[in-house]
Amino acid sequence: MTALRERAPGKVNLSLLVGPLAADGYHPLLTVFAPLTCATS
Repeated sequence: MTALRERAPGKVNLSLLVGPLAADGYHPLLTVFAPLTCATS
């Protein structure tokens, strides 16, 4: 088996707004993310 390493950059959620329930049973979402300069691998 071959090991695979990838960088996984971080992000922080600045805002998460959940709208009213729609006819299909889902809620609309509005999100705002900001990237972080750190990462994990």
